[in-house]
Amino acid sequence: MEEKMEEITLQRKLDVLYDAIDDSFKAGDFKSVDNLLKGIDVKKESVTMLLAYLTATLPAKWKLEHRKGFFERVRQEISSRPDSNKDILSGLE
Repeated sequence: MEEKMEEITLQRKLDVLYDAIDDSFKAGDFKSVDNLLKGIDVKKESVTMLLAYLTATLPAKWKLEHRKGFFERVRQEISSRPDSNKDILSGLE
């Protein structure tokens, strides 16, 4: 049951993340998303959440100054985690 609750919590986090970023993009508010990426501590986030940030921001990557640096921080963090697939970032740059 605890595992099921964690799944629901993760799914809810993902829903909120995608909705918030999508709403910001629709409003033309790229700066707040860019600032969000700049401030994320990649060491504290799950791989799933890091991938979600990269996926959600991919369509506007040219308008997000800090996304490239965020991608590099994510790449380095994933490379440092022994249980992570290094190819998981393919297509998200």
